[in-house]
Amino acid sequence: MGRWYSWAQDRPLLIDALLAIGVAAVFLPMSLVTIALDAPRPWRIALVISAVVAHASIGGRRRWPFASFVLMSVALLVQTMAPIATYRFETAFLPCAALFPVGLYSLCAYGNRWLARVGIGIGLAGAVMLTIRAAKVWPVDSPASPGFGTPLAWVFFLGFMMTVVFAAWGTARLRRLRMDFYEVLEAEQQERAQRAIADDRARIAREMHDVVAHSLSVMVTQAQGGELIAAADPARAGKVLGTIAATGRQALADMRGLVGVLRTDTDGLAPPPTLAELPALIERVRGAGLHVSRSDRGKPRELGPAAELALYRLVQEALTNTLRHAGPGARARLSFDWGDQAVKVQVHDTGKTLATTTSGKGAGLAGMRERLAIVGGSVIAGPAAGGGFAVEATVPLEERE
Repeated sequence: MGRWYSWAQDRPLLIDALLAIGVAAVFLPMSLVTIALDAPRPWRIALVISAVVAHASIGGRRRWPFASFVLMSVALLVQTMAPIATYRFETAFLPCAALFPVGLYSLCAYGNRWLARVGIGIGLAGAVMLTIRAAKVWPVDSPASPGFGTPLAWVFFLGFMMTVVFAAWGTARLRRLRMDFYEVLEAEQQERAQRAIADDRARIAREMHDVVAHSLSVMVTQAQGGELIAAADPARAGKVLGTIAATGRQALADMRGLVGVLRTDTDGLAPPPTLAELPALIERVRGAGLHVSRSDRGKPRELGPAAELALYRLVQEALTNTLRHAGPGARARLSFDWGDQAVKVQVHDTGKTLATTTSGKGAGLAGMRERLAIVGGSVIAGPAAGGGFAVEATVPLEERE
């Protein structure tokens, strides 16, 4: 059903042409029969042409709504101006006059909005003219009057005709409101889609920053140390090169996972890192020359994947910054404090350079805050009171049965 509806919506001219043919098959013969055979030839021709035009105008009601309405109005005007003697069966109009509400609806629904007022005005004027003409055909005192025996009856007749005009306009107005509503919904959906794309790009950018910054910092630090070690202790230099190679392989694996997110086929992608992988991260940082200690207080609780990824990246970013900026001889202390309502994670280093060269507003720290905000957490980063730099994050714990 939906497929056929879409097919019909894409071919308005064809559907309206079929509608015009179907309506003409019913009403056009009735209209032609209503024309008096003894009517003057010019009026007979004019009435036949007006009936054909009135039906044909339906065929372009959506493609050319204004032109269709003008043709319909002119055709019915000719029928209204024709002498009463040109009609048979003591009628005031041809049956095709019933098509006027269709033309008015099409003008109000598919034409320019300001033309709707013009159409309503023409419709109301036509209702008055048709009522006057009907009153001449069926006078109040005429025995042939079909139930219109009092002037009040003609008032009701005029009210009915005006109601038909306003009903056509109201139906078209309702359609316009519905279409406007659909447009608003579509615009909102597009906005949400664009916002989701922007969020994905920002997320991938944060992941790329975390992976590249951490891995390159370790590799650069190891390479710088390897230059000094190579001359004095070649065996140890080989170990340094092994650490650089391992870090590079890990970075490449992470990069493949991130690039895979952009592809349609995401099967086989590695899951995001969790807190269970922190020991491996700490070992890599220690291998780069930074002394890292860890302490845990309280009973560890289960966190969601998003919260674990956020804390993992926070520790990674904090240790990477220490490795890059804290200077030689710096130490880092990682602590987890598991409470009943939240877990607090702190990374405190003893470096001197970071405390004076950063304000805690870098791209990495901004990424920390965004990640933690998503899971309802918060981050405080800045120079520590006793020296060095401290990053402290708080993540609320969900109540689990």
